Amino acid sequence: MCFYKNLEKFSENIAIIQEDYSETTYKELLNEVNKIEAELETRSLAFCVCDNLIESIIFYIACLRKKVVPVLINKEISKDLLKRLLELYRPKYIWAERNEYVVEGLIETISYKNYGMYLTNYSID
Repeated sequence: MCFYKNLEKFSENIAIIQEDYSETTYKELLNEVNKIEAELETRSLAFCVCDNLIESIIFYIACLRKKVVPVLINKEISKDLLKRLLELYRPKYIWAERNEYVVEGLIETISYKNYGMYLTNYSID
């Protein structure tokens, strides 16, 4: 059984302790995961331009639960390399900080804290 499918049974346990020592329970985590999961289309590709933050964890778990392939990309990636990866792999979704250059011109569909999910214009040929 996959760990991400059974998280409900740990609802009151601490799932994440952040750098500022704030704690998030599995129930709180899943509340946000479920919101994002509802916006995802199964069997698609998503780029997660991420850092070591709860926002990235939530999106990653939502992708796994919805059977979306998440590609984790360091937010320090060069613009040229990221552009090339976008053209090559054509993800349906991008999860990134709102102020990142990668999401310029795209419409945000859902957000959590300072991160948003953006639907790209790519289609499968």
